[in-house]
Amino acid sequence: MSATHYYYYYSLLLLTVLTHSPAQATATQESSGDDGSCHARVFPGGDSPVCMCTAAHCPPLLPHILTPTPTHAHAYTSSRSGWRFRKQSVAVHGPNSGREGDRGDRGDVVVVEVACVSPQQTMTGFGGSISDSAAITMNSLSPATLDALLRAYFSPEGLEYNLLRVPIGGSDFSVRPYTLDDGDDDVTLKHFALSHEDTEHKAKGDIMFPIYKPNS
Repeated sequence: MSATHYYYYYSLLLLTVLTHSPAQATATQESSGDDGSCHARVFPGGDSPVCMCTAAHCPPLLPHILTPTPTHAHAYTSSRSGWRFRKQSVAVHGPNSGREGDRGDRGDVVVVEVACVSPQQTMTGFGGSISDSAAITMNSLSPATLDALLRAYFSPEGLEYNLLRVPIGGSDFSVRPYTLDDGDDDVTLKHFALSHEDTEHKAKGDIMFPIYKPNS
């Protein structure tokens, strides 16, 4: 059977990993997995463990990211069964290795080519939503636990979020239905104003300022 080519335009980590090594075929060899720093807990009704984060112990979300070599790339996988950024080493066969590709279970040959010469788009960043429920929950934490939570999302040892979305008015994660202008026929938005949830939970210094500068 002739080789089946799959062309992927990778970005982010996968692009960073594979562009260091000419990739035609890969064979994965798993590492030993998590390092034991995750204090796993399964909540009632849940089907997957979570890593507990407290003021006393909050494991780093990401392991040390290894630099790819000419013969190996690295992948990090989380799974419902409990893997949390489990490291895998991926053997990469270059164009001069004499191999046309790895033969899959069905006998077909797969060649992966990474197009990195002309990027198709740029990435501004990653982030999440500060909903009413998220802000209320964050304000209920102790200062030390809140700082650990913010580091898990925004620091270099965490997810490194740099964008946030704030709903304008209530959402399905609010404790009550509301808008920022509940008056009738206010087409000029004369009575448009922030809500109690905004001023007392989302815009408080304890929440907004540490997002950009966690406690040192």
